Amino acid sequence: MYLDAARRELSRQPAGRTTIEERLTAATLALNNHNDSEAARLAADVLNEDGNQDLAEYLLAVVAARGNDVTTAIAHMRNAIALNPECRLQARQDDEFDALTANEEFRTLLDTIPAGGARRLFRKPVR
Repeated sequence: MYLDAARRELSRQPAGRTTIEERLTAATLALNNHNDSEAARLAADVLNEDGNQDLAEYLLAVVAARGNDVTTAIAHMRNAIALNPECRLQARQDDEFDALTANEEFRTLLDTIPAGGARRLFRKPVR
């Protein structure tokens, strides 16, 4: 009886993530664990709530790059950079985009210097 109760408790899913920050953290963890579908779901959920989340756009760009969807990866990276120009600096260092470096549009997107310089790595999520 105790073992059954313990198994039920261990199999429980955590309560729904309520804040944008929690969902972005969960999306990042899912991405790091190569659970791309969960990472994409969580990042898209964040963007549906707040379209100004550069980290969500960046994560979706990584998921698309992993899936060899160059057009979608570039679109999400363009959005991330528009929200936060420092995303381009992060993407230059990110191995996830190595396969896209042969793409001229992607290279141009990362090589463009932002006006006024970049100031932060990722914008803090709104709660």
